[in-house]
Amino acid sequence: MAAVFTGERELKSLNALSKEAAIKEFTPILKDSPDSGSFVVAAFVLAMKGVDVDANLARLVMPIKNSHDDMYEELKATRGLAENQILIEDIPNAIYTIYKTRKYGPALKTLLTMPVAWPAAEYRDDCVMAQLRLDPKSLLGFASSDAKVYATLWDIIDWNIGPIQDRMRLAKVLKTSAWSTPAMKKTALRLAHDIATPKNRPIGV
Repeated sequence: MAAVFTGERELKSLNALSKEAAIKEFTPILKDSPDSGSFVVAAFVLAMKGVDVDANLARLVMPIKNSHDDMYEELKATRGLAENQILIEDIPNAIYTIYKTRKYGPALKTLLTMPVAWPAAEYRDDCVMAQLRLDPKSLLGFASSDAKVYATLWDIIDWNIGPIQDRMRLAKVLKTSAWSTPAMKKTALRLAHDIATPKNRPIGV
């Protein structure tokens, strides 16, 4: 399952695992160190199977919190995992996989609210930008009800959107799309206005 966690293998092998078998095999592994590869793989598998999803999302975030002070990148190799097989940067992708597979909104919100440290931040940003291109409504829904989420989303877009032409293209989409609620439309118009002027990068960079 480690290869599924890192994206090196498709979800077929995980899909073949029953929920009952996942609980039996992976629940005991949650007793391992939160900074170990086995711990995050177990949390990922259980969340993918719909087992205590919120609790397991929180478990996935724990190593990133712990890594902030020590600035380590790889998780401890445990239960037969190789050195450097599971990295901190793999965690945002795993959380995004949970969202895409289960269509579970809190997993997407976790990406927007989780503490991040390099290199997890770069991969988190990639996931958010991918979702922005795929379905901005899912992101705007959270941003319209939480000022901190809005600030994070704006910051991610500002760092990652590219040249001014891309900003203007996205601003047009935000202005012209049909939004589900007045709050989302208001947030979209605000975001369109904000991203038009870079705050972190000079225009053209």
